[in-house]
Amino acid sequence: MAEGHNQKQVVASIIIRRSYLQKLIFPTAVIQTHRHLLPQTLFENRRAAAILKSDRNHRFHVTFSLGRNHERLVLLETGWRDVVHDLGLVEHDEVAISLEDEASSTYTIGVVNRVLAPVEGPQAEEADIYQGGDEINLDQEGDTHATAAAASTSAPSSSRPQGEANSAILKIDLNKLPEESDEEEIN
Repeated sequence: MAEGHNQKQVVASIIIRRSYLQKLIFPTAVIQTHRHLLPQTLFENRRAAAILKSDRNHRFHVTFSLGRNHERLVLLETGWRDVVHDLGLVEHDEVAISLEDEASSTYTIGVVNRVLAPVEGPQAEEADIYQGGDEINLDQEGDTHATAAAASTSAPSSSRPQGEANSAILKIDLNKLPEESDEEEIN
């Protein structure tokens, strides 16, 4: 059991960018967690499509779609519930997962190029807090969305030089991982 606690684990960084014109959110997240919580197929394929979902206990997880295989990684309720809400992500958002660093002492999953539908209704007011920021060019690695604004939840955009990729970075400590093993799913 103590062995499981010593497994590779790190801190998560969430980066969010927002477009002024289309009012779309482009979050890029780096999720770093225990190696044993990740599906083996992710390491075999290096990349995977996934859907963000929540369970009855409001814990968020992503369901990986890899061919006929559907596996899920449960994200911890602690911290992640607030992060998902703060970033404006909703259930059933589709994300792209890539394995960043398998060889090092940590295992990282990156959530990249996520695009949300236009924010409307009650959520629109909450989403407005991400409208600040400098316009930046996201036209890299095949991204066809030319302009976007980087939101900042930690520092005002005016404190950064114009034109710099001004992204908000939220650091969440994921070291409080459950001691339960895969066999102890049911309480």
